[in-house]
Amino acid sequence: MLYPGGRGQWHHHSEAKALRGFTDGWSGDADAKADESHWLAVVEAVRAHPGRVVISSEYFAQADEASRLRLLRDLGEDRVFVIFGTRNPVAIGLSTWQQGMRMGYAGALDEWLERTYRREVGGPVNKFWTQADPAELAATWSQQVAPERVIALVIDEKDRLLLPTTFEQLLDLPAGSLASQKPRQSNRSLTAVEAELLRQVIATVRPHVSWDEFSRMIRGGTTLRLLQSRTPAPGEAKTVLPPWALDQAAVVAAHSMARLEASDHVIAGSLRLVGGHPCAGGTAGTLHRGAD
Repeated sequence: MLYPGGRGQWHHHSEAKALRGFTDGWSGDADAKADESHWLAVVEAVRAHPGRVVISSEYFAQADEASRLRLLRDLGEDRVFVIFGTRNPVAIGLSTWQQGMRMGYAGALDEWLERTYRREVGGPVNKFWTQADPAELAATWSQQVAPERVIALVIDEKDRLLLPTTFEQLLDLPAGSLASQKPRQSNRSLTAVEAELLRQVIATVRPHVSWDEFSRMIRGGTTLRLLQSRTPAPGEAKTVLPPWALDQAAVVAAHSMARLEASDHVIAGSLRLVGGHPCAGGTAGTLHRGAD
């Protein structure tokens, strides 16, 4: 099994950005586009390796039709399986808001919820929900990839071993080969106090700095140090969604679960975690096809 880039590479964000021609940053002030060579190096590695190859980046979830078609053409349609994390809408909503706020995009939670999270099931689907609703994401990729090659891997917010354990099974790796590894960097959520502190810092600093300065000072400095150096006090309050958003999340989850269960997609894990409270526990390793 090959992970291009080796042990020193955590993800393939630059490769996915190069495929899509995507840049992080603010309107009129963004990173330079990732060099085409990043994607071409992955293509070369895949073609040279006869076994399984894993390429991992959240930026692939946002690929448009042209990018998806190129990915299949470059890597070989008969070799591509798409595996995506399937999360509870409450958890992914809070996580996405925090990530956007840390990038200087999102602002206050209530404003972001009204602008981005609010949704009428059955109505128009905005950019956020095309990625956050697992049924929408699966349907998008199934336009180019056979449904049985699109795998919804359910995330358990309380069981950090579920993801690596399930990947061990999907990749036919020895038990414990991934689950026993200790992450080199924490990616915990901000508590409510931390999030508000950082939001106010960003609101103060952003008008006076460039995207490059913001990336170095806030994203790679203040935020990183806060996450890595501070240990929240026991019971420190976490950010929560208002009642209307919790009610909407339950409706969205039920609708999404029903669509996945009726599909031919492979489901890894228990879909009840998508509809339940994000703090509920779950079971690892169950693989089944939705329509079974």
